[in-house]
Amino acid sequence: MSRKQYRPLQAVAVEPELPPHEPFSVRSVSTTPHGRKEQVRLDPASFRCRRLAAALADAWVSLVAADRLADRSTSLYRDDIRRFCDFVDRTHAEPQKVTLAGVDVGLTDAYELSLVAASSETSDMPARASSRLFVLIVWAAQRLKMEVDPRLVERAKQPPLTRRRRQTVLSDYPNAERAVIERTARSDVTRLRRDIAARRGLLEKGVDPGEGGWEVLANLVVRAAAGSLTVGELRQNLPQRWSELPEDIRALVSPGERTSGAGRKRAGFETPMGPVISRIFELFGEDHSPSDIAVLVNAEGLRTVGGRRWSTATVESTLARRYPNSERSMAGTNALQAELEDRWSPSVLQRRLVDLVFPSEQTLLPIVILFMLATGLPPESVRDLGEDCITEVTAAGVRLRYLKDRAGVIAEKHFTGATPFSVAKLVATAHGATFDTRSRLIAMGRTEGASRLFLCATVPKQPAQPSFESVYRFGVVNVLPANFHSTFARWIRDHGLTVGGPNDLRRLRKTRKVSRAIALGGVVQDIADDHTTRVADQHYMCTTSLNILSARVIGNAQNRLFNELSAGPTVVTPAVATALLRTGELDPKVEALLSGQFDVGLAACADVRKSPFAEPGVLCPAAFGGSCFDCTNAIVTEAHLPAIVSFLALIDEQRRHMPPPAWAAAWAAIRQRIAEELLPSFPASVVDAARRGAGQSLQFTTIGMTGRSFR
Repeated sequence: MSRKQYRPLQAVAVEPELPPHEPFSVRSVSTTPHGRKEQVRLDPASFRCRRLAAALADAWVSLVAADRLADRSTSLYRDDIRRFCDFVDRTHAEPQKVTLAGVDVGLTDAYELSLVAASSETSDMPARASSRLFVLIVWAAQRLKMEVDPRLVERAKQPPLTRRRRQTVLSDYPNAERAVIERTARSDVTRLRRDIAARRGLLEKGVDPGEGGWEVLANLVVRAAAGSLTVGELRQNLPQRWSELPEDIRALVSPGERTSGAGRKRAGFETPMGPVISRIFELFGEDHSPSDIAVLVNAEGLRTVGGRRWSTATVESTLARRYPNSERSMAGTNALQAELEDRWSPSVLQRRLVDLVFPSEQTLLPIVILFMLATGLPPESVRDLGEDCITEVTAAGVRLRYLKDRAGVIAEKHFTGATPFSVAKLVATAHGATFDTRSRLIAMGRTEGASRLFLCATVPKQPAQPSFESVYRFGVVNVLPANFHSTFARWIRDHGLTVGGPNDLRRLRKTRKVSRAIALGGVVQDIADDHTTRVADQHYMCTTSLNILSARVIGNAQNRLFNELSAGPTVVTPAVATALLRTGELDPKVEALLSGQFDVGLAACADVRKSPFAEPGVLCPAAFGGSCFDCTNAIVTEAHLPAIVSFLALIDEQRRHMPPPAWAAAWAAIRQRIAEELLPSFPASVVDAARRGAGQSLQFTTIGMTGRSFR
């Protein structure tokens, strides 16, 4: 991408009204980054350079009030003010005296260099942070009319000291990989639709498991829908062995499956070594069984590394690792392995049951994948779609209104199709999958976020912090806006798909753009779609597939041009002419050509109004020049050889009077065609006879040279 230069902000006619505040009071602005209203605060009094912080904070509040910042940028500007003021507090001798009117340009340069030193070589954070700080400085001077050092204003109008990192342009997925991804996502969406239909039946016939029993799947789903299903309840009320679970519950969890690395380590006998147990086993040998050793160690008050009591199973696994060749240890290990393989994870079952009612991000992702492949919308636009974005639903499709976050504009498109995986059907599936999540939020009075199509539920290990305002909580369930970026790579990995990385959702958008470009063809203006020509050319038209297609198109054009140039005129040798005359019934046009009626000097012309040197219907401007030897309309017979030989002699004569580069550009190619292609096509005796009669054509070919035309 080309480097983006900073442009000073232009003044507008209406000044925004700022709320009154004390000089060093907390500044606060409202944003809605994910459809939920949030307050972003900045306290100038928390810095020693509070006068500088207050001035920058006022510029920040004014920018937000003037609607010049996107919601996602509001907190970034706040963070940049904090970062700069922290730097001033650390480095300036008297930070309490620093104001915008007295900030030295060297201080901002030193701040930029400190950002560079604290960042990686490939990071563009220093350039972006500096640019945002410069925007605040220029805004304070030009819009708020604050007293700002003129030298600082001029510096802020210039680009940062560091360039923004050149971003690696993501390519599209090749057609074979796209087909694999789409086929897998369709399979997942089909399964999700079956789960949605089954969920309704389970919720209708289920009751609370405390009343109807814990080994009934419908009852567990009802408890999960209430948001009160806990791991402890599952562990206490269901059989511990997977083989003893009811069949429909077993279908939700696999034996030996764990949700964390710690669980996988325990299942693989990777518990820490117990030197005390090993020492007891060495001293007492076969006199003590693993259960006896566990009793002895626990009686001494010894605990595992995790602070737990030693169990017989843990002792067995420890002995098996310490003494792998011990017959008793091997037998104990095999028994323990068999037992662990028949265990199931309550936390996994809890999440699967909650996912049946309140789908997780991983469950909704296949809908997003197919949605992006069908629409080509940006990931953030798909993520932010809501019920209010559906402006029209017809039998032929659906019309959606969406926000292009980076461009800051609202667009609207109509997507046609009524197939099972059309855009309209995918919207209906997403709405049905999150229906219960949305209904629960509405019942809680959380209407500001309930309209989203993609609301994701999760069961965190730790409760979300109250400061995380974009999360809605009920019971053990958290509901939050979707992200999908990190989930996509995990989805690819979990399904075992062999696709080239990086696995980024934005590549699906490019894949759709490329498919559209290939289908439409034409110039960039026709296939730019919802982008400017520059963005389409620099960002979307430079993918691997289009590069290959462009190379093929260019190659075909070059081959066609080469074939046209190399084809040249049609040569009618004496033998061919004699054979044609013997047929007795010649086409009138062929007879006219052979008789010289279509001669234009050096050759005959099949159609002087279908010239490659002019528009169709226009008389050929090169009919009396050497350009005929590059034209497929030209026909050379024995009658034209004297003029051609004379023309060749004149070309050689011109070589003595013209500079070599000029002669080569004008005559080298045409001389080569005459000498190496046309004349050798005729018998030597015919050519010699033409040389003897060349003097009669000298004046005529001189005219031919003056009519030379070039393509």
